[in-house]
Amino acid sequence: MVVVDTTVWIDYVHGLDTPQTNALDYELLNNRVVTGDLLMVEFLQGFRDEKDFEDTRRIMDSLIYCELHRPPQPGHSPQETTEPCPPADWNYLNRLSSDTNSSGCSR
Repeated sequence: MVVVDTTVWIDYVHGLDTPQTNALDYELLNNRVVTGDLLMVEFLQGFRDEKDFEDTRRIMDSLIYCELHRPPQPGHSPQETTEPCPPADWNYLNRLSSDTNSSGCSR
C-alpha cells in the first residue's frame, strides 16, 4: 500500500507523465493506494470546476481511507489498531476545511 503526496495527485490529474504519476497509475490499477483526511482536504480544495471536483471525489472515495488527523482512541496506539479504516466522513472533512473550495464548489 502507498500513500500518495498531494503534488503527485495534482500532476496526475493534469496528465503529466512523470515517474511518480506512472507509479500512481500502476498502484491505482492494482488497488494499492491509501488516502486520508488531510490529503483529501488539501487536494480537493484546488478544484475550480464542480464536475472535476465531483469526478475526483468519486475516485478518492474508491480508495482505502484512513484518518490521519484524529488521534487514536484512548488506550489504543495506531499500531494496535486492527480494524479496517472507515469510509471517508465528508462531514468531518468539511470541518477540516472551509465550506467551499477556492472556486465555490461545495463539499
